[in-house]
Amino acid sequence: MPAPLLLAPILIKGFCVICGIGGTCYCAKKAYDAYSKHSKRQKEKLALKGKSMEEARKENETLNTRNRDLDDKLRQNEQKEKELEKQISNIKKELDDPNISKKREEELQGQLGFLQTQLDDLRKNK
Repeated sequence: MPAPLLLAPILIKGFCVICGIGGTCYCAKKAYDAYSKHSKRQKEKLALKGKSMEEARKENETLNTRNRDLDDKLRQNEQKEKELEKQISNIKKELDDPNISKKREEELQGQLGFLQTQLDDLRKNK
């Protein structure tokens, strides 16, 4: 009987060493799993940020194109408005001339009314 009693402390120490190594391995595995899970989440976040940045770039390009188109239309309308104002001014100058015939005066009055209507419509549609 003394032989099993002598082996008991050695077996207990061996078992403790094995449990210590096993526990250390278990803790290391859990730490590794947590780190890899965090890395995976981090990669997913970065991928989502990349996608949202790309979508924002595309939307920005669309808005810039739209702004350019609107600016062009605004410039065209301003140019048309200036041309109409110039034509109205020329007609008014010609109407101020006392030497024009009644027929020419009636034509100019008709043109003046038409141009003023166009100018008013253009200003309303801005």
